[in-house]
Amino acid sequence: METGITSVQQLAQNQGIKVEYNNERNDILGMDDFFKLLTVQLTSQDPLKPMEDTEFISQMIGFSSLSEMEKVSEEVQGLRQMQSSYNAQMLIGRAVSATGSDGAIVEGIVTRIVRDGDEMVPYIGDQSISIASIKEISS
Repeated sequence: METGITSVQQLAQNQGIKVEYNNERNDILGMDDFFKLLTVQLTSQDPLKPMEDTEFISQMIGFSSLSEMEKVSEEVQGLRQMQSSYNAQMLIGRAVSATGSDGAIVEGIVTRIVRDGDEMVPYIGDQSISIASIKEISS
């Protein structure tokens, strides 16, 4: 028997479990959400055909793996930002040749780096350039 979210919510309400509706979209399920669904699943299963414990274990392992992968992804993103910052800082005092936003070639010494959101933006004098637009770097 395939069970959708609405039928799980209905079963939960029938068992006296409070179901809260949230109109805001939230794509992240937490460990609490998992255990609430697991509780509803346990209380609404057929007593003559109980769910195998191996099914519970595989669900928990899958959820745990997903949670760990999300943590690893966040850490990798942090490392990327640090590497980008380091790479940009290495440009200070170096002569670069880049394509400006207007398509013209901009040449000069990088005088400063400014963080714009998650991106590091090098400046040649008062003109900003994109790191991706740099064609040549020399000392």
